[in-house]
Amino acid sequence: MKRIFLLVVILLCGISVYAQKTEEECSCNSAAFIDIEYKGPIPLYDKPDGKVITYMKHDFANESFIHFEITKKKGKMIHIKAYTIDLVYPHGWINIDSHIGIYSRAYNGGLKLYSSPNDKSAVQSIIQEYDPEMYTVIDCQGEWLKVKRILHGKTYMGWMSPDMQCPNVYSTCS
Repeated sequence: MKRIFLLVVILLCGISVYAQKTEEECSCNSAAFIDIEYKGPIPLYDKPDGKVITYMKHDFANESFIHFEITKKKGKMIHIKAYTIDLVYPHGWINIDSHIGIYSRAYNGGLKLYSSPNDKSAVQSIIQEYDPEMYTVIDCQGEWLKVKRILHGKTYMGWMSPDMQCPNVYSTCS
């Protein structure tokens, strides 16, 4: 009985340590944008799970879309410096969700998505053709972005290298 109790305690401690690790803050140095088709507001928080300091929203009438630099991540939130053509938002935190995106610079196709945020890791998948649509950002680490894309009914997911990222909502990054 003592062994089972000890095993349960060890498992619970392991789960607790894992949960704490996933909440650690990590540095990011990349850029992205809010999906240019998203019409709703995005809350900007003062700290992870803190209070809302403002809401960001695209100005469709003036084609003024929100794009931003990502400076760090904690849990499922990223710290950003956001702006549009004519507006700068306060620095703050947003939730990582399906409205955050990036374009691919693999204009000739052959986009490699890696299993880890470095080009020495295994290639998780290759998107053979150029895909001009948005890739959903689901994580960041350093200059790398983890992305997800459903193309022709197949889901692609992996880490996009910095040289393949295009955060420009107005033109290509060539």
